[in-house]
Amino acid sequence: MGFSDESCYNTGRYRSVALVSLEHRNADAFHSSARQILDNCHVRELKWSELNSAKEQFAAYDITDFVIQKAIDKCLRVDVLTWDSESRQHIANRKDAIENLERMYYQLFKNVLRERWPDDSNWHLYPDEHTGLNWKSIESYLSRVSVEMDIEPTLGRGWNFNATLRKEFKIQHFQACKSHETPIIQIADFFAGIAAYSWQRFGAYEFWENSQTAQGQLFPQEAVQVVHVSNRDKHRFKVLRKLNETCKAFKLGVSLKSFRGLRTLKPQYPINFWMFDPPKESRNSKK
Repeated sequence: MGFSDESCYNTGRYRSVALVSLEHRNADAFHSSARQILDNCHVRELKWSELNSAKEQFAAYDITDFVIQKAIDKCLRVDVLTWDSESRQHIANRKDAIENLERMYYQLFKNVLRERWPDDSNWHLYPDEHTGLNWKSIESYLSRVSVEMDIEPTLGRGWNFNATLRKEFKIQHFQACKSHETPIIQIADFFAGIAAYSWQRFGAYEFWENSQTAQGQLFPQEAVQVVHVSNRDKHRFKVLRKLNETCKAFKLGVSLKSFRGLRTLKPQYPINFWMFDPPKESRNSKK
């Protein structure tokens, strides 16, 4: 099963899509556990765009611990594909955010559904219904059409996103869901949001982190005012630091400072942050 959501698909420089994938037998228990975590924190729905206070911050801490534990237990994967909308590959299509979003979902599905799980897997996909894509139309199309196309060599115009999914990825069922009723979609939202944010705000995050140390307190007052860090940023920076440190504690290969944004060095790791880079895509092949 796969649960997906995206962040900033049509705004900002950095944009992300995330897919949480797991075996069907684990889904109900994971939904219940995630819901209980949020209830304990008095959070109805965990959305990255609404992570503005200590309440959401601590809910994000607990969800991070839960997801990483399940990942190291090999019970689920989180794969997040981020792209730079100002890169050469995207400038030509910057006016068509939906088309770029389709391409990124295709790349994400290709690398997760085909490369990270057994070849005979059949998939049920549950995207957030509040999305840039018309999943209802895609579901209707897939119920009528099954064709095989090879579109990987080019990301040019003229390819049909709808017409590739069922046969290429053995998708048996599509159902767009309400995120507030589907905690695993909220997890996808959280990871997509924190990925794009880590690239967008790394400079401010680095400044904030330095200011937390004894060395940072020695900065002259005029330097402290160089970077604006809002209260919302502070809550988010703490969550970003928590995620980065927890991944490092379990040796999950996630890097933040080296690339100035979240990135996983080996894509086979179960928490996989991937920056889209067409000339180097072979790095995401199965090993």
